[in-house]
Amino acid sequence: YFLWPRQQEKLRYNANKLKRESAVKKKEIKKTEILLNTLNIETSILMTYFNKQNEIKLILEAFLLQTVEKEFFEIIIVDDGSEISIQNDVNVYKEKGLNITLIEKNHSGNRALNRKFAVEASKGKNLIFLDADMIPSRTFVEKHNKNLNQNKKTVSLGYRKLLSKIS
Repeated sequence: YFLWPRQQEKLRYNANKLKRESAVKKKEIKKTEILLNTLNIETSILMTYFNKQNEIKLILEAFLLQTVEKEFFEIIIVDDGSEISIQNDVNVYKEKGLNITLIEKNHSGNRALNRKFAVEASKGKNLIFLDADMIPSRTFVEKHNKNLNQNKKTVSLGYRKLLSKIS
């Protein structure tokens, strides 16, 4: 099949134009999906983190098993200047359906300030603070939400099972 150079150029132009339009539409669809997901978020789980890479994987695995659907909660992790970034680990769990925001900052050792960063990034009406050495039970989010939704002036406290040093 023969095309004159002008026809080839026009075909390439149209193909590239379609690719650009398709990429823009994909970005718009992704933005809409993200916006819809944020409308569903009832609970924000806020964690401060420093140099506990193995523990964070266990915690995120536990959040995959929650009795509450993943689109109804988000996880905000504030990394206080760890030596090894957990961005790749976070990306793995995002691909598995968890809604995770990772905030990486320089080390300050100020847990209160790190929690403040997490609160500012949160979208949920319920806030749950979780240490990076606590593995949540399957009903962790469900039980906290039940308690928090019963009364607007409620503080829900849970039990804690400490992890021994893993990393």
